[in-house]
Amino acid sequence: MAPIVGRRGVFTMQQCNCRASAALAILARQGDNHLYAPQAPHFLQFPKSACHAVVPRRFPVTIGHMKKRIFTSEAPAAIGPYSQAVRAGRFLFCSGQIPLDPKSGEIVSGDIATQTRRVLDNIAALLRAEGMTFDNIVKTTIFLTNLADFQTVNEAYGSYFKQDLPARSTVQVSALPREANVEIEVIAMAAEPQQTAYDTSG
Repeated sequence: MAPIVGRRGVFTMQQCNCRASAALAILARQGDNHLYAPQAPHFLQFPKSACHAVVPRRFPVTIGHMKKRIFTSEAPAAIGPYSQAVRAGRFLFCSGQIPLDPKSGEIVSGDIATQTRRVLDNIAALLRAEGMTFDNIVKTTIFLTNLADFQTVNEAYGSYFKQDLPARSTVQVSALPREANVEIEVIAMAAEPQQTAYDTSG
């Protein structure tokens, strides 16, 4: 395998003059013709025709900085110019959820405990869309139109968390969308340090 030469954070394979798009920690294993980029913050840019004999058809590239809109039919559709949630690297930022039924799009009937559970079920659906659970949540914010409901909301809320309780803020507000009485937003963090993508283009 041709040696890899680095200059100012850009690596070049002398045999085919292939270049990486950003600073990489590259380990070239002699003898098995493999090229690894375990710390790559961006996609690698290798000419397909030039690299066919040097780079294998399948090699991992770690994606550290990406933004992805999340959508799931198991949670209420956005009712304004926003996303249900956004994934950025390891983090999932969920928009505030009110007690809307995902199928009807209407506020569920019932007391504040019933509405709080609906909110948390909507959050669970967003977490599932990215393979997460309540254990992945690191921060929550609860909005209430009446702080007298706090104890009831707190009991329903606590039943969804088993361990590693997240940080939390609770705020009383004058009103919430659709005349809801409770809204909760969360930030979650994936357990895996980063996702891995594979180049299978040949």
